[in-house]
Amino acid sequence: MSQPQNLQVEGEQEKETTVPHSPVFVGQNKINFPVYAINSPKSPPNKAREATKDLSTLGYPLQTKWTFWFDKKTTASTAIPTTQREAQEQTAQYRNQLSKLGSFETIDQFTKLYAYLATPSSLGKNVNYHMFRHEIVPMWESYPQGGCWMVKIKKNGELVDRLWEQLVFATICEEFQEPNVVGIVLSMRPREDVLSVWNRDSSNQRAKLAIGERFKEILHLGTHVVIQYKHNKLSIKDGSTFRNAKNYIVAEDQAA
Repeated sequence: MSQPQNLQVEGEQEKETTVPHSPVFVGQNKINFPVYAINSPKSPPNKAREATKDLSTLGYPLQTKWTFWFDKKTTASTAIPTTQREAQEQTAQYRNQLSKLGSFETIDQFTKLYAYLATPSSLGKNVNYHMFRHEIVPMWESYPQGGCWMVKIKKNGELVDRLWEQLVFATICEEFQEPNVVGIVLSMRPREDVLSVWNRDSSNQRAKLAIGERFKEILHLGTHVVIQYKHNKLSIKDGSTFRNAKNYIVAEDQAA
């Protein structure tokens, strides 16, 4: 496989818990899920339907287990740490704020959980939804060799709800076609919202760039939308996922 050419730099296991009274749990919502994509993003619908009977007995298994998490930022957690002790205190505070909403390994389990989660736009500002493989805690320290792609979205409740759902569906259906993808995050902020995709290891440049390209394709962002990447090691150092991230653009295909 050749190295992706479109992305160019623009400058530089814990126990199951439930949260029955959490604001992220609401009444059941209808889910229109693309069942034919399960376990094989490129499988044509007719082939998937042939296997539906067997899959249904297993609840439509996913390739890996996934877990939803939720947290609400505090003012103290946004300060830049100046000492190792302050950094450790921020890490501990963040870990204590995390709520594990539930895990799933099949589409049946996913729909039962997802149908009761509140839409992102109804949660207010300074909150985060996370969805990560297995039950790994969504922290920079969990993947110190990795990083994340991110895109900032202007405040638009209907749009961010749709984009988050697209990203969730695409991720659990393995549409990134890259096991290096370990999770996704939606960060609701006062002036804009941020969608991000985390990868385990940033040393493979080709794989990293391919994830960034696929990220834009899944969300139908277009060539003029800038996406950013930041290494987790740098985030650990400056205490922010977003600060000092590097901008990337999608260049026009010169061969076209």
